[in-house]
Amino acid sequence: MEGPALYSSVEKTNGAKLSRLLIDAGTKVLRKVFNSYHSPANLVTALNSNYITLNKLLKKRVLHKTQWDQLFPPAGGGVPDSNTFDITLLFVLLTNICGLHPPPSGWHTKPPPTDLSLEANLARMKYFRNELHGHVTTTGLDTATFTALWNEISAVLVVLGHDQAEIDRLKAECGGEEDYLNVLFEWANSEEEIKSQLNEITRAQKKTHKAVEEVRQMLKKTVNTKLNRTTKDNVSEEILKNLAKSEFKGDIEFHAGRFQVNTREWVFKEVEDWLDNRNCQNRVMVISGNAGMGKSVISAVICKRMQKADRLLGSHFCQHNNTRYRNPQLMLQSLACHLCQALPEYKNILVEQLSRNLGVELDNLGTEELFALLFKEPLGIVADPGKNTLIVIDGLDESDYQGRNELLDVIANQFCKLPLWIRFLVTTRPERNIVESLKHLQPLQLESDAEKNLDDIELFFKKKLQYVVNRDVSDAFIKKLVAKSEGLMLYAYFLVDFIQKNALLLQQGELDLNLPLSISSVYHSYFKRLEVELCNEVCINEETFLIFLCAVTASREPLPLAFVSKVFGLGTMSKLDQRKANKAISCVSALLSIRDGRLHIIHKSVKDWLTDKFCYGDHDFIVDEREGHCILARLCTSALKDLKQKGVHDAQFSDTEKYALQHGVQHMLALGEDSSPYGIESTIKMYVIDLELVYAKLCVSNAYNTVATLRYPYRSNA
Repeated sequence: MEGPALYSSVEKTNGAKLSRLLIDAGTKVLRKVFNSYHSPANLVTALNSNYITLNKLLKKRVLHKTQWDQLFPPAGGGVPDSNTFDITLLFVLLTNICGLHPPPSGWHTKPPPTDLSLEANLARMKYFRNELHGHVTTTGLDTATFTALWNEISAVLVVLGHDQAEIDRLKAECGGEEDYLNVLFEWANSEEEIKSQLNEITRAQKKTHKAVEEVRQMLKKTVNTKLNRTTKDNVSEEILKNLAKSEFKGDIEFHAGRFQVNTREWVFKEVEDWLDNRNCQNRVMVISGNAGMGKSVISAVICKRMQKADRLLGSHFCQHNNTRYRNPQLMLQSLACHLCQALPEYKNILVEQLSRNLGVELDNLGTEELFALLFKEPLGIVADPGKNTLIVIDGLDESDYQGRNELLDVIANQFCKLPLWIRFLVTTRPERNIVESLKHLQPLQLESDAEKNLDDIELFFKKKLQYVVNRDVSDAFIKKLVAKSEGLMLYAYFLVDFIQKNALLLQQGELDLNLPLSISSVYHSYFKRLEVELCNEVCINEETFLIFLCAVTASREPLPLAFVSKVFGLGTMSKLDQRKANKAISCVSALLSIRDGRLHIIHKSVKDWLTDKFCYGDHDFIVDEREGHCILARLCTSALKDLKQKGVHDAQFSDTEKYALQHGVQHMLALGEDSSPYGIESTIKMYVIDLELVYAKLCVSNAYNTVATLRYPYRSNA
């Protein structure tokens, strides 16, 4: 029969001695091992160099505030001293900042007897500490259990450097219960703060879940009952937040900035005459022209003029190097958002339409179904505003998405079903499939040898070079430039840039011999100059430069500068490295401009020139786009691993992490099963269906609003 709980006994003396052995001797040997990695003399330096790692442990509650103050004492608190570190803190430091790797069985499991490594013995110490302190119901141990544990723990302590004679003295001592209890109380007090913090986290999570459920219930009730005007407006905004939206103000300003006043007026007149004709049955005007004809500049100027005339309903600039801008579903949703801003009546009707279709997952709809839901049905109810209005879509040829051009099918077959007062202006290259699909719309062709086009280019040269070219030779020289431009406005732009930067050659009469022969030679001279500057400025060799070009051509949207720096071997992201990278790239800012911390290719013909031997012939800078996918897959994999390591909850995502979350898997899968580092199945498990990464992707995606999705679950974010 058991005696009173607080009576002394042989069993409780056994427990006290064993705990003293583990706590006193265990702390001593762990401190000795730790000091062998970070000596007391260098402890401050070692802790400072591992500050980021330790700070992450603090945020994850592995370290608590009291321990943190021991490592980094507050002002006036002295310096850190390993003699003050208890067994718990020493184990955390050993397993995180000493370069030790967990044994095969892990840090938290008792290793098998055959594993005699340092790491295995440290894991055994942690196991014994947890078993004796965290999982016992009494401080007493029978003599047989005591003897077995004493021998096992003693053996580990001796291997780790403790004196066997001192261990034997402790075993022979009498008493020890009071010391043991004191140590247990210290342990309990040191861990009480951690328990308190965990309780606070639990309460905060419960509070958050409760708030989310309240919001869910409130909105469910709101949508299904009659609302006052103010509440309806709020709900409308929440519903519309589910629609993807892209803004092109920056693109419009950029392209319009290249426009030369008084050029392209013949194009603008055709557009305005068609738009003003209320009897015209043609809802779509197509402007078709080869690369370099200036179609995006025309689109941008028309947007600005129509906006000033209050006739612009929306715009979309498809871009070859931005998958979001090429996705037909996202484009239609974005244009619907633009229409809501311009037409309040349409906005109200669309909100009702979407409210009645709460079970519809927009991203799972086909392009034609989505067009009917967002455009054909609601616009059929909107009253005629009394004037024709315009939506501008630039770069239809760049809207191929997943091997198809569904937007082309919608334009060719669905736009004709909209009201006559809504018109669409579409620009495109004359690619065969587009020509065949849109020939019934009688596109306006921009011909490079047309007299009006050549007159525009001549006027462009005269205006841009009026203060550079000597008046005595200007007319003849301008005519020569017009002939050399091959009727391409983009080539004319580069020629002007070349002349302005080489005015001295012009004065010496040698410029004519040095002018680029074609747009291909323009690109060649730009990239050659970039290669030379990279070599001179940051010692980038030819192989690294070509790797950089591969990555640029394979990028699925403008490439973050941090990735560019890593490709160049400047991955430390120091200010000096960033300045070197920016300086080297700035020499071709006309082709590879830097905006918002990303590298942009200004024109699709640049990418074509880098990858298409058939159109531009073989040259020094032909690159393999597949190699670019390999490079970017590697960079994205590294970024995703770092992201998972630091944790995604409440994280501030960098540009590289955003890019990796949105496009990393596509780069990995582009390599195919044989070349993928993990294989398709493993890639999907690691990066597609991983819950942390799914959550992170939802947080950074510009196309989705995660809060609104929670409240209105008719949108799929998979």
